[in-house]
Amino acid sequence: FVANPKDTSLQELLSEAFAVIEYRFADLDRDGAGQLTFRLLQTQLALKGFDQETTMLDYCRRLDVNNNGSMDFSEFLCLLYLWSDAHPFDLIFSNEINCQVVSAAFQEMENAWVEFDANKNRHFSYSDLEKFMSTRLPKLWSISREEVDKHFPEDARQRGEELNFSKFMHLLYCCYCNYEGTRVPGKYVNNHDSMPLAVEGDSGDNSPSWAFLNEAFLVLEEDFTRFDTSGDGTIDYSELTQGVPQTAGEDKLDILTRLEYKFKKVDKDDTQTVDFFEFCYL
Repeated sequence: FVANPKDTSLQELLSEAFAVIEYRFADLDRDGAGQLTFRLLQTQLALKGFDQETTMLDYCRRLDVNNNGSMDFSEFLCLLYLWSDAHPFDLIFSNEINCQVVSAAFQEMENAWVEFDANKNRHFSYSDLEKFMSTRLPKLWSISREEVDKHFPEDARQRGEELNFSKFMHLLYCCYCNYEGTRVPGKYVNNHDSMPLAVEGDSGDNSPSWAFLNEAFLVLEEDFTRFDTSGDGTIDYSELTQGVPQTAGEDKLDILTRLEYKFKKVDKDDTQTVDFFEFCYL
């Protein structure tokens, strides 16, 4: 399968990107279980020359919301979204066009996310979701109300709940399965094993949201401490770049360029450093 978007709009790029990613997931999911083990992902990446096992496990740990040691399709979508920030897609896809389309789709999506994520927390309220889809994905939005209601029901909206990142990515995927002229097969529409919006009866320290956020912040604290080599409670750009993979040439230059851009975006007080809270958003 080779991506062939009709134009360079986010709407068309995402349509082809989801198709590319689904075909790749299905190729890796050889037993048809709808789950990829972390070991399988490590092995596949190692065959392409990626030897940073700790980095891979860190990604998987962040995304394995249900702690089952494997990754469903929606978690795989999120993995590739995070992957686009620091690693080349040719480690995932063999076709250069597919690499370019997925990278362009997720870069454009990130730019849109920052604009419409009102609370800057990578969660969508229904209002945020409506603004994002009606503005950036108008054709998709016009045919997706039923799908949105299924994944983000009215009673959840009334309780003030928000759509987490994994469910948001799965929602977009499901919407694109019904998109006019779609090439997304749609095999994993009902294969979403991530954390629900809420679990009745669980609240406070026992809620899945609390467990998820607690685990996420523990990982972020570990990363922040590792980067903060001076121990002053802030990270400057030179400290941050120590985490950049030791790749050569254009790949490393591309990573550093994007990292510098995002560093400046979150350094709101212009101190040339980021504290822990700014690091979380970075």
